[in-house]
Amino acid sequence: MSVLLVKSSLNNDGDFFRVAGIENNIFNDFDLNRYDFIEFNPNVLIDDNQIYYIENFSEYEFCLDILRNDFNTIDFDNFNAALDKKLLLQYDNDVFYFQKITKSMLGTKKILRFLNDGNRFEVFNNSQSISINDEPDATYNKENDTLYFKKFSRIKNIFNGIYILYRDATDDEIIEFLNQQFIECVGGFGYRDVRDQNRKRIAILVNEQNIDFNNDIDDLEHYLGRYTELNINRFNRVEISSDKDLKNLIYGIQERYYTTEVHNYRRIANSVIDIGD
Repeated sequence: MSVLLVKSSLNNDGDFFRVAGIENNIFNDFDLNRYDFIEFNPNVLIDDNQIYYIENFSEYEFCLDILRNDFNTIDFDNFNAALDKKLLLQYDNDVFYFQKITKSMLGTKKILRFLNDGNRFEVFNNSQSISINDEPDATYNKENDTLYFKKFSRIKNIFNGIYILYRDATDDEIIEFLNQQFIECVGGFGYRDVRDQNRKRIAILVNEQNIDFNNDIDDLEHYLGRYTELNINRFNRVEISSDKDLKNLIYGIQERYYTTEVHNYRRIANSVIDIGD
């Protein structure tokens, strides 16, 4: 069974309406199996042939009820063109395809059609047609309870609250991080000077690691000394005077600096995937 729905609001509890007369999957050409699956991690940048996934998606608070509940067409009223159009949802045999509807997709469209019985120039009225992307913004497979997507920016307004997976650190978390005994802020640098990207990086450290580097401080400082120009003072503290210094420290904590084995090039990894021992 294939059913097309339109969501009239981007609230998680917004209403879905069934689009009558559409029996085919509008994303029928999209093949999820042609991608390599990479578990979502803000540290990981994916290639064109890769796609993120989040397992056990229904267990998260930001999962939509329509994904948790049994799907039944009688639960949905018919859609009419006067309603707001915020989201397309294609249901096809327990697989859900999402496409956020933007203003550019609803604009007036002028089309020149070449037909056997005569060519025509047509103008589609504003908000009466929607452009369908080649790929959905997200795909949810109910059988394995997994969400797949390529760009986090495209799904953060579909699943309200999902930003917690890629959030900014709070002021308290930043203060706690900067107060680690191996860090010394100098030159007036403080938590208010930490910019958005480093706030996200600190949030990742808070989420994924126990921020207690006391046992590894000697190794960390030796590592930083090899790859960065960060100053380590006589109290064995890493001096942070700018947002750039903070980024270099975080990259060091994440061990993003490395030297290639063959040609001995010194590099920074802008994406990190653990491959095991």
